[in-house]
Amino acid sequence: MLKILKRHYRRLLMFSAGMSVFSTVLLAHATAGLPDVAYLAFYVMSLGLFAALSIVVYRLRPERRSVLEVAGFSGLITALAILYLPLPGITPVISGTVLFLLVLFGLSRFLRSKMSLQMGEGLVWKDRHGAELPYPARLAWMHLIPGATELKGHSTGMLSAMEEDEEDPNVIHVTFSGRGQRNASYKLTYLEKDPPVTCRFLFEGKEADGNKVHGIFAAHINILDHRTCFIAVNEERMGLSLGAYIERWFDDVMGYQVDRLRATLDKYHGDGQGITKPMPKTSEA
Repeated sequence: MLKILKRHYRRLLMFSAGMSVFSTVLLAHATAGLPDVAYLAFYVMSLGLFAALSIVVYRLRPERRSVLEVAGFSGLITALAILYLPLPGITPVISGTVLFLLVLFGLSRFLRSKMSLQMGEGLVWKDRHGAELPYPARLAWMHLIPGATELKGHSTGMLSAMEEDEEDPNVIHVTFSGRGQRNASYKLTYLEKDPPVTCRFLFEGKEADGNKVHGIFAAHINILDHRTCFIAVNEERMGLSLGAYIERWFDDVMGYQVDRLRATLDKYHGDGQGITKPMPKTSEA
C-alpha cells in the first residue's frame, strides 16, 4: 500500500481530485439550492472514495493504470464544460455523464495515436532519483548494470537476453520481456564504465509498444562505508509519444527503478541488515 502511494501519488491524486470535482458539479446541477457546506462535504467524501477506488484499480489491473489519470483529467474537462456550456439532454446529469464518457474515450484514443507520437518526438524525457541503500556499492552495481550478473539477477526482473556486439566491445544488445509477449530491445553503447562507481551508456532501440527511442542512462554510486552506498540514477529519453511521456511522469519511473533495485538486493543478499544469502553468479559476458 505504502509503495503504491509513494510512487503513484500523482496518478491517485489526479484521478480522485478530477472525479470528485466532476461528481460534485453533477450534484450541484441536480440539486440546486443546497448550502455550500453540503457540496463541500460531498466533495471531501467523494475524494476519499475515489482515492480508495484508484488503489483498488491499480492493484487489480496495474497494466491499465494510465486510465486513472486520463479519467481524472476527463472529469476536470467535463466539469468545466458543464459549468460554462449549455448541455442538451433530459437532465444535466445524464448529458454530463455522456459527455464525460466521450471525453474519456477521445482522450484515450488521442494519447495512443500517431498525432500523439508526432507531438512527443520533439520532447525530451528527463528523470532522476537518488536513495541510500544498506548494501555495498559492488552489489548495487551488480544488480543495476546490464551484464554485471546473470540475467535473472538484474533489478528489473525482465532482462531476458543479452549479447555482446561482435565489432565493438563497448556495445551489448539486450532484450527486456514485457506483458503480452511484447519485448523491448535496445543497443547499449557504454560511454563510461568504472565499477562499482560510475556508469553511463547510450541506448537506442524499440520499446514494447513499438516506438523507436534513444537516450542516455547514467548511474553514480557513492560508497558511504563498506556496507552502505548512495545511488543516483539519471535518464534522458527521446522518441516517446505524448501519451508515453505523460504516463512515465505519473509512474515516477526512476524512483520505481531504485525501488526494484532495493527489492532485488533484499532478495539475493538479505533483508537490508547484511549479506545473508549467496550471491548470484557473475555473467561471463
